[in-house]
Amino acid sequence: MSLRSAASLRGPLPANRVLSIDAFRGILMLLLLPDIRGGFSFYEMHRQFPDDPLWARLAAAFTHVKWSGASIWDLIMPSFLFLVGVAMPLSASARRRRGDSSRDLLRHVCLRAVALFVLALLLTMPLPTHLHEIWPLGFLVIALPVPQRLAAHYGLTKANQRRLETVWWVGILLVSFAWILAHVSERGNYDLGHVFTALALASPPAFLLVGRPRRVQFGVAFAVLAGYWLLFALYPLPAPGFDLESVGVRPGDEIGSGFFAHWNKNTNAAAAFDVWFLNLLPRSRSFLYQGNGVQTLQFVPIISTMILGIVAGEILSSDRNPLEIRRTLSIWGTLGVAAGLVGSYFVCPLVKSIWTPTWTLFSTGIAALSLALLYEVCDVRGMRSWALPFQVLGTNSILLYTLASAYRWRILEIPEKLLGNQLGVGAYAPVVESLIVGAFLWLVAFVLYRSRIFVRL
Repeated sequence: MSLRSAASLRGPLPANRVLSIDAFRGILMLLLLPDIRGGFSFYEMHRQFPDDPLWARLAAAFTHVKWSGASIWDLIMPSFLFLVGVAMPLSASARRRRGDSSRDLLRHVCLRAVALFVLALLLTMPLPTHLHEIWPLGFLVIALPVPQRLAAHYGLTKANQRRLETVWWVGILLVSFAWILAHVSERGNYDLGHVFTALALASPPAFLLVGRPRRVQFGVAFAVLAGYWLLFALYPLPAPGFDLESVGVRPGDEIGSGFFAHWNKNTNAAAAFDVWFLNLLPRSRSFLYQGNGVQTLQFVPIISTMILGIVAGEILSSDRNPLEIRRTLSIWGTLGVAAGLVGSYFVCPLVKSIWTPTWTLFSTGIAALSLALLYEVCDVRGMRSWALPFQVLGTNSILLYTLASAYRWRILEIPEKLLGNQLGVGAYAPVVESLIVGAFLWLVAFVLYRSRIFVRL
């Protein structure tokens, strides 16, 4: 979190910032924040009115597909991770201009990765008491510029300031880890499939590719996807007669046949890894399967998603002609979508839950095309004013997601206490509640934006 001096706590972000990145991230947050289980709670409306075709279509578009394929909702996470990669070279350049070395940058990325991993654990823990409840939000104090303020106050050298920052981060992380371990018995059958977990594990290796030659970046991205594909392809299929319900495959779930059966839900290589690895960790009961088939090893191909984002970020920050930048993003995005779709017929299915190589190419292509469109509108044609509501959301995404994930019911308590229980009645209550949550979080984001307070964990 960066808190600047009082004289600079007003007004928008610098005009030379790539607005399309913030606008794109803000659009994703607008779709995600009102209800992180499914856009605007359309799935609840479909549950109430199963025969209504409108709610059926909206629910299908704004919830995850059962296994293979894609919906609008499925594309939010890969687009967000792609944008993290896009921002890496821009952030690295800014920090180098402030005097940070490559070692300083890597240290920052690694500390941030550990912090995101801890935050993911906190967000997936039960919150039975008020003390438990404050931990996810209170943990974000780690990003406050306390070390910088102390260093400035006492006139510390830059080297001592870095040491102080490390002590600050490591101290809070150790306390948080100790708290998690003390309450692990309450966590039940936890897994490591959270988006922040994947981001934490994928960020450091992806960051090592910032500034590398393009052939190296593409080569590593391809090698990661090829190795991940080979891991699944070589893993043995279940024996005939295997009880699929014992690993969470329910009646009506999609089950691939032939070679594509290597990527079936909870009988694949990544699922086997989780059964082995997660049972090595402290837990209250044995891990058997993840209900939606989301696995820890999804972070491996996500490295490729972020590397391709890094390539896009370096193109955006280059001295190329803006029209050439937009054209390059469009061409690469189109090739990614085409490769993912064609590969889904011959190489492996298009599955987000295990982040198959075809899904990586397809979803990254969609993200690149979306960024190219927004870049054309915001940064080439200069149509910037419309993007302010989205930019507001895009500059504090980690904090807003934490609020939406851990404190949604607390947010809804505010209007309920003011208006009684009226929000809990009526056919459209789920959508109304989602709109209220989205509006409240936007107001929070707007206040922080105007105050130039940005959570950059």
